[in-house]
Amino acid sequence: MDADEFWGILEPSRASIRSTDPVTAVEERITALRSALRDLDPQSVRGFQQVLREQTTQANSWQLWAAGFAAAGGMSDDAFQHFRLWLVLQGRSAFELVLADPDALAELPWGPDGESFDVAEAVGYLADEVLTELGQPGDDGQPAVLDGEPSGARFDDEDADWLAATFPRIRMRTSASGEPAEEQSSARASSQPCSPARLGRLLLGPALWAPRPAPMSTAPLTPLLAAALFERGQIRHEDRPMLAAHWIAEGREGDAVLELASLRGHEPEVSELWPAALAELGAAPPDGQRAAMAWGAELVLAGDRDLRWLTRLLWPSRGVTTDPDIDELVYTLDDTLDWTDRDLGSRRTGTRQRAESARAAVDAAVRAMAQGDVAAARHLLDSWHG
Repeated sequence: MDADEFWGILEPSRASIRSTDPVTAVEERITALRSALRDLDPQSVRGFQQVLREQTTQANSWQLWAAGFAAAGGMSDDAFQHFRLWLVLQGRSAFELVLADPDALAELPWGPDGESFDVAEAVGYLADEVLTELGQPGDDGQPAVLDGEPSGARFDDEDADWLAATFPRIRMRTSASGEPAEEQSSARASSQPCSPARLGRLLLGPALWAPRPAPMSTAPLTPLLAAALFERGQIRHEDRPMLAAHWIAEGREGDAVLELASLRGHEPEVSELWPAALAELGAAPPDGQRAAMAWGAELVLAGDRDLRWLTRLLWPSRGVTTDPDIDELVYTLDDTLDWTDRDLGSRRTGTRQRAESARAAVDAAVRAMAQGDVAAARHLLDSWHG
């Protein structure tokens, strides 16, 4: 199999994407690619894996690793392997664009902290899985991403200034305000509170690259909500000083809050000051679960996130939940979503009607969640299941 055939197999998986959430979109592409590989003969499946190995080897450079590091806020050896698989999954034009200009990574859809990169690890196992299903021996034992020293000059992962200067578009995207790094210090020192649009970029920019501005909820971000969202990976580590500056502008004060606002975000002291600042403002992360629920439901209703993202935001396995009612709500919502994925064109009338009613119940439940009404949301979903 040559490169043209390889990309010809991979490209159609893009048409299957329905989700706007970067993580879910990767999962959908992997599902579509697995289906495409099942239609191939065993020799072609092995050929696909060989070319995949060749493409990820092309992407083995320190410069590309540095771009992924800047985008995700850190990147280990294993994470860089997953990142290269993710990059292949984006298609030929995107792959070649980023290889030629790593800063162009800013133009592609990826989630906060490299979560969507990590999901792409499964791409490396698809060929062996399909061969096993076909009753054939696996690949030649070589992984989809080979070990080896990256090409080019090694970068200093502690040199934040170099990363910002080398990848200005990535830095722009991951910054708290959406402004260049040199403008952020003056923004933090400003006595004016952040606008909802700027706070929207703070929270939504790293998580979803959308062409239109991302709407915020009806009120500015409170310390309680910020604490809950940070625990759930919705706020980048280096954005915390920006939030502290915003709270000072609102008239909230405290020694830790003031000191946190004076930092740039990369200092070790930030991690120590963050819980102290939240404590000064009376915010504890677990107590913000209902606020996080309402915030996330608002984004779903606005069309900026999907429901699978909402369940991940609130999923109790993240270890930050103290609200059993929300736990049960999320479990029930997740079960109901299995029905909303059904094809409404099903020939079976009962299946179609059940899927339609599930969608109606979920829509009503999410509207109740946006109002912070857990009891009403649970009642709507429980009634549907009953």
